[in-house]
Amino acid sequence: MYLREPRTNRSSPIRIGVIALLIIFAAWLLVRADSGSQVPTPAPTPTRSAAEYVAEAEEAYGQGRLNDAFVAYKVALTLEPDNAELYVPLVRLQIIQSQGQKDKLQEALRLAQKAVQRLPESAPAHAALSLALDWNDEVSEAIEAGQRAIDIDPNYATGYAFLAEAFADAGQWLQATDMAQKALALAPDSVDAHRAMAYVYQQQGAFALAILEYENAIELNPGLAYLYVSSGRNYRLLGNYDAAINRFKRAAEVDPQRVEALDELGWTYFFKQDFEAAIDELERAVELDPTYASAWAHLGHSLYRRRNYEDAAPALEQALSLGAAKIENYYTLGLTYFYLAECDKAMVYFQKALAIDPNDPSTLSGIQLCTGDALTPTPARQP
Repeated sequence: MYLREPRTNRSSPIRIGVIALLIIFAAWLLVRADSGSQVPTPAPTPTRSAAEYVAEAEEAYGQGRLNDAFVAYKVALTLEPDNAELYVPLVRLQIIQSQGQKDKLQEALRLAQKAVQRLPESAPAHAALSLALDWNDEVSEAIEAGQRAIDIDPNYATGYAFLAEAFADAGQWLQATDMAQKALALAPDSVDAHRAMAYVYQQQGAFALAILEYENAIELNPGLAYLYVSSGRNYRLLGNYDAAINRFKRAAEVDPQRVEALDELGWTYFFKQDFEAAIDELERAVELDPTYASAWAHLGHSLYRRRNYEDAAPALEQALSLGAAKIENYYTLGLTYFYLAECDKAMVYFQKALAIDPNDPSTLSGIQLCTGDALTPTPARQP
């Protein structure tokens, strides 16, 4: 018997190789994990300047993309809140986009008032205020603000243009003409100047001259739908319904969202006594903007003339509920209810019409119909 020699504890070459590979792999994982935790920082995007947004806005305005222009101007104003030049296009766009709706016109006025509060010695700020006040029927205040603008800067063409509109609304024709001519002399390529001259002519009843100036403005910027609408109204006032229809259709093509164009187009068909075409366009208008009171009123009148009293009544009711409180809407609704044999309702609207004009012949005729003092119904006077 012998004692066995103890085994020497030596690792085999294979085992050593496996361990070495595991160490290398672990080290690789650590390096990878460490590099992954260091996420590369992207290069910062340069902040766009106000001037770049203004250029974008001007391009959009020239193409008739008024919403895009408004947004770009707003961003530019955020970047440069003391840049008075930005308030004029913003207020102008707010007014154009309002399409005569009072709540939106009030927004334009608040913006212009903010401009003057922030920049009390700025000609553009006071010019913007003049325009906004005029469109909100504060004509005397508009003239005062416009005068302040040109006092600050006697060479500011836009100030003269907006002041001309205010003088025209005040019926001060000499001053209005003088201001518009000065605007054109200072800036012959200004859309505002030509539009002001057109408006002065229009308010004086010189519709042909007004059309020439509106068309001059269109030539300078063919992407502005509201200029076609203004030109079309003057054609209609001249009785040239086909030319008016052409301009309103063009306005709708330039800006398909401009409900005012469809409303005026339908109303022109009404004047042509093409009531079916009128109803078609006016139904498109109220579908596009159910809050547009004028289109509801014109639709109601067109349905009334087609003797569709059942549909005329709710259309006129809707117009009145939206603020179209005009005497012709009241008495036409009264006559509509008379033909529907609902004189109780008719008398309510005749009385509201009388509150506006106690001597209106259409209203008095309607009352006679309901009280039995007249034998033959008469159609409503054309509004």
